[in-house]
Amino acid sequence: MPKKQQKHVEKKKLDITTHKAEPHLISHTDEWYVSAADIFEYENEVIVEMDMPGVSKDDVDMKLRENEIVVTGHVVHGEDRDDDVLYREYDEGHFHRHFVLNDTIDTDKISSVMAEGVLRIVLPKREAYKKRQIEVKAG
Repeated sequence: MPKKQQKHVEKKKLDITTHKAEPHLISHTDEWYVSAADIFEYENEVIVEMDMPGVSKDDVDMKLRENEIVVTGHVVHGEDRDDDVLYREYDEGHFHRHFVLNDTIDTDKISSVMAEGVLRIVLPKREAYKKRQIEVKAG
């Protein structure tokens, strides 16, 4: 099956920067990872969807710093013993992701929802950047 061609994010004026923790910030027992994200642009908003299997909304911290959204948190797999695990692909540890926004986003109206292992961040566009119809009048 051919892969869908992805739009270039920079073209859509949403600059995404991924930051992993510096080696000196990682303890000997904790791992840092970056959650996968998809970004969609619509007429009135931009949607960011981040995969977060096993993460509850209480384990996610999202902050807006100037023009940047920072998503951090922690995920653990529960009480299973390492002896019982045959194979595991889901990471356990801390996650950290930055999204740098430009002026098109109305930062006062940003919202988010965690459902079924996906964090959905809604970034509404400012009115000045939304498409609108301009009436052509007869002269």
